[in-house]
Amino acid sequence: MSSRMSNAFLGITLAAWLMMPDLSAANTNSASDWGQFEVGFKEIDLSLTGSLGEARPLHLMVWYPADVKDYRSGSAAYYRPLLYGVPLVPGKWDAMTLQIQPERARDSVSVDRTRPTFQLLIFSPAKACDPYNYVFTLERMASLGYIVVSPFLNGDNQDDRRIDFINLQAGKTLLKCLDGAVKPQPGPAQFCIDPMPRSMTNRQRDVGKIIDRIGIYFSSRVDVSRVGIIGQSRGSMTALAAAGGSSPRPGDPAGRVTWGITPDPRVLGVMTMATGTAVNMLSVNMEQITVPTLMVVGTKDGMNHFSIAQASFARIPESTPKALVMIEGAHHRVYGDTYCAQAQVAAAIDQSNPRAILEDDVMFNLYRASPASGSPLDWCPYDNFVNPVDVTAFTSAYAGKPVTPDTVPTSLESTEVMRLTTELAVTFFDTVLDKNTNDGLHFTRYLAPKFLLHHEGDIRSAEAFAGSEDICPEGQDIQCAQD
Repeated sequence: MSSRMSNAFLGITLAAWLMMPDLSAANTNSASDWGQFEVGFKEIDLSLTGSLGEARPLHLMVWYPADVKDYRSGSAAYYRPLLYGVPLVPGKWDAMTLQIQPERARDSVSVDRTRPTFQLLIFSPAKACDPYNYVFTLERMASLGYIVVSPFLNGDNQDDRRIDFINLQAGKTLLKCLDGAVKPQPGPAQFCIDPMPRSMTNRQRDVGKIIDRIGIYFSSRVDVSRVGIIGQSRGSMTALAAAGGSSPRPGDPAGRVTWGITPDPRVLGVMTMATGTAVNMLSVNMEQITVPTLMVVGTKDGMNHFSIAQASFARIPESTPKALVMIEGAHHRVYGDTYCAQAQVAAAIDQSNPRAILEDDVMFNLYRASPASGSPLDWCPYDNFVNPVDVTAFTSAYAGKPVTPDTVPTSLESTEVMRLTTELAVTFFDTVLDKNTNDGLHFTRYLAPKFLLHHEGDIRSAEAFAGSEDICPEGQDIQCAQD
């Protein structure tokens, strides 16, 4: 595949150490990857209450179709961790300076008002992950006519994990958790990060509140009656639970854990990229999902094998419109489209500044924390490691593997996975959320297995089941409902 993304790295603040100007790049993909709208970006803070009655701040990153005139005079945004610029220990540990520049989004410009109301998509990140891992995909979805919201999930994000890490290194409470909680001393190593069941319950509360409140900021420009959810890994479980719930059922096996979740009737379609573990997927009431569901999984997912997705997909009733697409060579974390940018930026800072403890932690997360999930060596082109800064030697030493033109990437590039998943998402949500049609899900183009396999060489397999009200063309290997 081409290395179209190789020059995208992207708003690197290195001037203090490398004596070089701030670096940015042109768009990483061709115009065909984008929709007709310019893209605006804003950040919103909500004050919520968690499942235990605790304060739960929710920081949102939001992309939306922008007013053309306002966009032209707007300024570029930056995607930053919540710990960006937060002082640590002067002279010992410097504040985090990693940031990523958008491809097209501009900061806080007005929403487009010349077109019809826009549908709402919510993107739920993976375990202890953040919205800025997926921003290039989410920008594209906004350009295609959606208002896209992704939250920093309190107690389940990288910054809360980093706070636990930095406090452990300091041997004291240097930073409070993002919700203001203070770790007792002595205390658990993971204090700011919530246990998984609590996280899942709170994730669903967050979904509901986002739908409830996003209209405050976009008024009639957003339609909250027809909502789609996209998720990755634990975010996939979030999306599926929003559709099917997670609650006890008659005949449950002993020990089945549920999260007290009821389906949200405003959620009319879900798309998943990778799954949770086999045990955790059993906590979702897949058998009660009635809204259209698109599941995407990779053949090289070493964290949660694609067979988990196949088993979960089989639990969704055949009367529910559903599709399962398997991408050849896709790893568990390849859907994080800024990991290549983070690998370049974090390494460039880390190799030049021994006090950059949080950029070093980014390197740890990318290469050592979860080897079964894959790393940038698997999906980033070689040019990513030499442009704009040569970080090959540093990355090789850190990852314990050579970084050469012959050794990277080992698998399918993330830009190609982004293109495929964006095509799938648009084909899916354009009909699922269309309030002007009553003919169900259209199993055409990328939702038609025969078409998909014929046009995309990186698809291992695809299967689809159409409901009685869906468009189900003959000869496309779709299981059509019998009238």
